[in-house]
Amino acid sequence: MKRWYWIVAVLILMVATLVIVFGQRSTEQKSTDHKQATKQLKSEQKLAEISEDILQGLTPDGYAIKKWVKADINQDKRPDLVLACEAKDLKYDGEGFPPAKILVFADKNGRWQEIWNFQENIPLQGYVVGRRNNISDKEPVLTVEDINKDGLVELIFSLTYYYGASGGTINTHIYNYQKDRFVSLLEKPLGHDRNGGVMIDDKKICLYGEKWSDGEASFDSHRYKVKVFQWDGNKYVKKQEFITQAKGDAGRKEVSQNFQRIVQGKPIIVKKPAEPELMAGLYKDSTDIAIKADLKKRWKKTKSPQYILDDYDRRCFQSGQEDIRVLKMLEELTKNKGHILAVRVKSGHPKYDSMSRESDPGWQNISPHSTAQAFDIFYADKVEIGWQASKDGEVRYKAEKKIRQLMKEILEIGRRNSNLLPTQLCVYKKGDILAFNQEAQALYGGYPPDTGLRGMMVGDRYWDRIHVGY
Repeated sequence: MKRWYWIVAVLILMVATLVIVFGQRSTEQKSTDHKQATKQLKSEQKLAEISEDILQGLTPDGYAIKKWVKADINQDKRPDLVLACEAKDLKYDGEGFPPAKILVFADKNGRWQEIWNFQENIPLQGYVVGRRNNISDKEPVLTVEDINKDGLVELIFSLTYYYGASGGTINTHIYNYQKDRFVSLLEKPLGHDRNGGVMIDDKKICLYGEKWSDGEASFDSHRYKVKVFQWDGNKYVKKQEFITQAKGDAGRKEVSQNFQRIVQGKPIIVKKPAEPELMAGLYKDSTDIAIKADLKKRWKKTKSPQYILDDYDRRCFQSGQEDIRVLKMLEELTKNKGHILAVRVKSGHPKYDSMSRESDPGWQNISPHSTAQAFDIFYADKVEIGWQASKDGEVRYKAEKKIRQLMKEILEIGRRNSNLLPTQLCVYKKGDILAFNQEAQALYGGYPPDTGLRGMMVGDRYWDRIHVGY
């Protein structure tokens, strides 16, 4: 009987011991879990309690935060700060716009340390990233999201290049953090005009921008050129390209619907891309056609900075008939700015009182070319000025960018030497003229920039050239 009591007592002791041991382990686990939860809570509270003073302390002098987000960018299981900063004064300074900055700060032992500084000399543009197949749904300039489902957080941000009152290119960038550095997931930024956009879904990206057709102007509705990119495990690579059949709002709807079909693995209704061509309806001058053809042959053979003339203008220059201001401006643009320019000065206007063929009907006046007081730039570097009327958006962009560059440089030269400031600066697009007016007004005062400055009114007769006159 006593032996049986002893057995029961031993069993009771063993059970009590197990209860104590597991109780201690449970208590230790709860304590560990509590500590981790407290640590996480403190980290979240710290981020949630970021004050305006802290943000301002991280902002470079002369800049303002346009947007900031939080996320674990560098995969250290602690939240990081991402700031999109824009210069407070976005005034063009003669060289470019103040650079926009994308800054990433990591929590290093309780202190915010900068781990990335991305900047370009262009101002930030908000609300440009179209998302989730909704053509009208546009989120802020800065987004943090794992868009390719690889476990890494991507930074998505957009920056805008301005090159005229009616022109600009929005570039969308996608980066993530790999092996202690930030890596772009794109071969090149996703660039589109202000009426285009970017959509992202199911490891696919849809990029769309306006595609001009023959005879269309900037205020017309246009079709859209669409490119679709697919994630291949390392980068987004282009897999598909098409042009919408519809224009304007209907064209954007077609983009959205076709992208949804691509995401769903369905075929799309496409229109084959049109071959690049120039707008046939614009003014062509029979005399200038022959002059341009001759200059184009000479331009294609030229490799070093210089201004190219046809034989008639060469003889005029050799005999000293050119206006000294024309000569000095051409020398500034070629010798100092490094351009290759194919230009017409007097050629095609042999008489001293030759009437202008560039003026719109009903506005007859003596051409400044007849006295060699003006020159037309038909070709600049590797760009044909007439491309500004091309149906191909990429070709048109090259021409518009070159036009804006030359217009700005002509202004800069005129600012340094007022004798070289032209009284005529004409191109096809009125948007470029408005931009010129704004810059001229900012530099020299005078009329408000939206008045049109009477001497700058243009029609379709400057579509293939930049006209500079004195």
